[in-house]
Amino acid sequence: MWYVDSDCSNHLTRDKDSFVRLDESVKSNITVGEGRTQGVAGKGIIAVKAKNGLTKYIHDVLYVPGLTQNLLSVHPLMKNGYTVTFDDDKCLIFDREK
Repeated sequence: MWYVDSDCSNHLTRDKDSFVRLDESVKSNITVGEGRTQGVAGKGIIAVKAKNGLTKYIHDVLYVPGLTQNLLSVHPLMKNGYTVTFDDDKCLIFDREK
C-alpha cells in the first residue's frame, strides 16, 4: 500500500521487493514525522501497476527499511509530468497520456 504525501520531498519505501533497479550504495539519513531519523539504504526505480493494467515506473525512490508506510511524494510526481488530483476521498494520478 502506498500513501500519497504532499509534505514529503522524496518517494520512500520500506519494501525492497518493489524495486526493479536499486543502487544500494546510496546511503544517507532522512527526517520523518515527529523529527525521527531513518537511514536510507538505497535509491532506485519501482514499478507500479496502473489501473489500465500498464506498468509505470517511478524513479528516485529511496529505500528506507525502517519506515512504517510507503510514501509517494506529490512534488516529484508533478515534476516528472504526472498530474495529481484530490477529489472527495480519492487521489487520482495521471501521466501525460492520462
